[in-house]
Amino acid sequence: MKILIATSLAGSWPYIPEMLDEFRKRGHHVEVFDVTDCRPRGIASRVAFRVQRLRNRATVAALERRLADLPSDFDVVNIHFADSIYRYLVPAFRRQGRKIITSIWGSDFLRADPSALYNLGLTLDASDVVTSNNPEILEKIIAYYPSISQRSRIVPFGLGSLDVIAGVRRSESLQESRRKLAIPSEKLVVTCGYNAIPEQRHALMIDALARLSVAAKSRFFVLIPMTYPDYRAYREEVRNAVEATNIDYRILDEKMTAEDVARVRIVSDHVINVQTTDSLSASIQEHLFAGSSMIVGNWLPYGVLERMGAELQKVENAEAISSILEIAALSSEVRRTRPDCADKIYDHSSWSANAPRWLELYGGRVPGATDGRSKYPASSRISDRNIKQGAGGGN
Repeated sequence: MKILIATSLAGSWPYIPEMLDEFRKRGHHVEVFDVTDCRPRGIASRVAFRVQRLRNRATVAALERRLADLPSDFDVVNIHFADSIYRYLVPAFRRQGRKIITSIWGSDFLRADPSALYNLGLTLDASDVVTSNNPEILEKIIAYYPSISQRSRIVPFGLGSLDVIAGVRRSESLQESRRKLAIPSEKLVVTCGYNAIPEQRHALMIDALARLSVAAKSRFFVLIPMTYPDYRAYREEVRNAVEATNIDYRILDEKMTAEDVARVRIVSDHVINVQTTDSLSASIQEHLFAGSSMIVGNWLPYGVLERMGAELQKVENAEAISSILEIAALSSEVRRTRPDCADKIYDHSSWSANAPRWLELYGGRVPGATDGRSKYPASSRISDRNIKQGAGGGN
């Protein structure tokens, strides 16, 4: 099979590179169209890129020229993370491949403004198949775009990290993992969020930490992963806030190896995830697979995890988070067991389970698939409002 993956390559690490490897080792031809590679080529294009009102039109033109250089015999073109710019590119994708699949990652729908939602509708209407990894999110997408109901599918994204976590747990003890991350042996580890954006709601988590008793604070070591994006001012804001709580902490702000990321999941006794929106982030699944105790916002759509047997402590405010941690601080020892839901999470999200699901979707015929003609009015006007590219890979 010949597959074209359209995405922001930098914003999709490590998931898209893993997907490419999985498909290739199964004997399929896969290429990537990086939508962020829109450098001007030629004098006229360079001039247009310097003029604000012409830049977005020039961006689309540059991408269309790149697409024209690609073969036109792909079996499928799969868009991952549906930025607004794709509404202008789907006609070209239609010429390159027999089928167009758009995969919603989360924030491309959940955090989209009205203009971006309109643009997303154009892309989805021109797609043969629309996928999500979470049935609750897919229901919301269908409610907003009813026309996709017959061509929408749940296809989880593969997580090679699950195999890495399993491998680290086989090769070293919990104490060794803690030692390699320089975690104090006597402390309970609380991990707050998983990236460096305000939507993670670090202020809420830090407020909860600040409310703890002095005795409880002495029991905890806080990890705050902020390795991406490179939002230095926000990192410093978070650093100053957590410093004032008088709790031992570390902000993880440098890129880590896959093994060290796995160790963070393994050593985290308690994890707080209260971000504004989510589909089904890799971080949450990894922590559950590793056996972390999860404290999550009660507004987050994690029914699919609960049906697997995952135990989630649901909260709505800082007081609730603080209450759970205060009780946890009474624990006299650091103890971890493999959760009962681990096998079900692996069956849901490992690449060994999901690569065949994606390939079957790519190769099969989908009832209700579109003929590529949009019901939305076409527009030749390209503006800053119409093109609003996100970072990619966000939930």
